[in-house]
Amino acid sequence: MPSVPEELNVYRRPHSLMVKLVNDIERELSATDFCDAQSYLQLLGHLSTNFHVFQTHEEIENRYIVGELMPRLPCNHKAKLENDLHSDNRLSTLVNLVSEGLQMGWCSEEARVDFGERLKTAIASFTVDFLPHMREEEEVFLPLLVQYFSEPELKKLTRDVIELHHLNDFGTH
Repeated sequence: MPSVPEELNVYRRPHSLMVKLVNDIERELSATDFCDAQSYLQLLGHLSTNFHVFQTHEEIENRYIVGELMPRLPCNHKAKLENDLHSDNRLSTLVNLVSEGLQMGWCSEEARVDFGERLKTAIASFTVDFLPHMREEEEVFLPLLVQYFSEPELKKLTRDVIELHHLNDFGTH
């Protein structure tokens, strides 16, 4: 598909933010000393906030972008897209894992280190799926949006999605 102008690309800014968050999470995770309770709890607080952002992003995509697109699609496209819709099972698992870690609070150093290994494995697994998932959305959904929405409609959808993500508060990502 040819390049889509920024004002029509409903995914560019939100996905740029998601990639930045993934990179920030990986960097912070590798820098965290799980032997230190303060570092451990600080990481979990940041992860809780970031995973909430991921969940909000997925909800915006599923309910708003796909919700606007589906009524415009012919039946044969709808069936395929419904199969492609993502669930947030892995994300929910991470949220639950972080919650479990926070409930552990000021646990033993050994428990924090063990938990850190579980957390690293779960985040690595999430990242392996999440980044290609975003690419797939851009390759599958964006061409359909361009096909089934007029330019003014797509500009409005893009503006609305940016607003829903509160990206105007963060500048250009």
